[in-house]
Amino acid sequence: IVEGASAGYRIWHLREQIDFGFVGAFALGGVLGGGLGFPVLRWALNPENEDLLNVGVAVSMLAMTWLPAVRTLFLRRGGPAMAGTLTTFLSLFVGGMGIPIAAAVEGRGAPHPVVIATYTTAVYLLYLLRLLLFGITGAVVRNHLSLVSVMVIASFLGTWIGAKLLLKIDQEVARKLFRLVVTVIVGFMLVRALL
Repeated sequence: IVEGASAGYRIWHLREQIDFGFVGAFALGGVLGGGLGFPVLRWALNPENEDLLNVGVAVSMLAMTWLPAVRTLFLRRGGPAMAGTLTTFLSLFVGGMGIPIAAAVEGRGAPHPVVIATYTTAVYLLYLLRLLLFGITGAVVRNHLSLVSVMVIASFLGTWIGAKLLLKIDQEVARKLFRLVVTVIVGFMLVRALL
């Protein structure tokens, strides 16, 4: 909910930069991925499977971020739908699909503001699908509403600052920083899963 609220605020600020072709195909793939993943969701809720799933996600994130051959899968016709299917399916089990989605959008070579706006819109749709599916499984949020409210306010502030900085950062520097941050996050995921 917090990430979705933050994404919605970013979408409003960057709405003129969104690649709606990518987002539409991504949404169709997301519906397919959610439908395929929903029956498997109970298996993924077993804590014994968490580390194995985290390692799989971490390796796929590294591959989508650094390996040109893997990144080009999402550049083909149907690539955005494939990205939607894969990330929505995996997000039901382990979350953390923002980075692979960003890699899929970033790999298309669009200007950085278009990458951020399109990525944010795709992630927002992913959050909506997850909320729907987890709601169907009986997830309860009302016990955490005060914490969620404070986090939403903090995310609005961070998003406002980030939107102001986005247009001032050199595009190539931003891409290199993105890959570095992805690598660091994946490193932490692997260490946590393997130790």
